[in-house]
Amino acid sequence: MKFALFALLAIATIAFAQNPIPLPSLNLNKIAGLWYVVGAYPGNSYPGVTCYTMNVNVISDSLIQTTVTLVWMGKKIVSMSFLQVQHDGSVWVDQEGTESIWISLDPASASWATVVAGNQQAAMIISRNPTLSSAILQSQYTLLQTEGYNANSGNTYIVPNNNC
Repeated sequence: MKFALFALLAIATIAFAQNPIPLPSLNLNKIAGLWYVVGAYPGNSYPGVTCYTMNVNVISDSLIQTTVTLVWMGKKIVSMSFLQVQHDGSVWVDQEGTESIWISLDPASASWATVVAGNQQAAMIISRNPTLSSAILQSQYTLLQTEGYNANSGNTYIVPNNNC
């Protein structure tokens, strides 16, 4: 059970969609650093998660390292991955060929973004802060729906990010 949850969460951090439209380019230096996962789809995959972060470390123009930390049912779980960077930075690929596709990024300050999985099984709304305004969350639910995800406030888990 723990391994299955860990594997699911690891896959969710490397999110995918059938026809997601990646950002035309992504400045890796702008997205380096700590991100909080504030919304996760599907929501039923995350019960008991009280803190979910992702730290992005740029190794080179073609390689990044992510360290995912989450607190699930009071236990801290940490995983690290190296991902190949493609499509001018907005598509990352892990060792199994799983793609993470950045489909949105706050154009003003790079303070929030949405990352999806190509099979429409997972998506994350991430922020530089532990919470995000309901207006921005709603705009990202709408974006996910246009990309073919059944994501809305009813089936997306809002991570409380307590005591991260």
